[in-house]
Amino acid sequence: MSAKTILMQMHHKSESFEGLGKKLVLVVQAEFFAYMVREFSTTHLREASPEDSVHFHIYDISIRGDHLELAIKERKSTSAAGINQMLMLGRDAGIADNDVKHLIQNKWSTGRDLGTRTPIQVELIHEERDTSKSLRIDGDEDF
Repeated sequence: MSAKTILMQMHHKSESFEGLGKKLVLVVQAEFFAYMVREFSTTHLREASPEDSVHFHIYDISIRGDHLELAIKERKSTSAAGINQMLMLGRDAGIADNDVKHLIQNKWSTGRDLGTRTPIQVELIHEERDTSKSLRIDGDEDF
């Protein structure tokens, strides 16, 4: 599994574990955790805390003679909301509303002419209960 797939699975399960007062623990090699730190937002992770529902146990693996030795390197933790933050769910896309409107209107105006149509109005709608943005395009009913 990829790191993003694992984090998405943790995202889906972490709220349930949090609600039950249980811990969800991901055991990873140090190299894999280093990759996660490079690729995802992890600055909010802290030393393992009993209050958190999601824990990361980071291990080093070394060769000792003819066998492998597993040694814990560190423990980190966060809440269900912290997993969302790692994935940056609900983040701002980094593009202004007007930029989106102009891009859509430019694409529309350079498209194939299908006859006389009412000009479209593009409006971004922000819902207060949700940080995501949706797009409404008003124009001909047969659009």
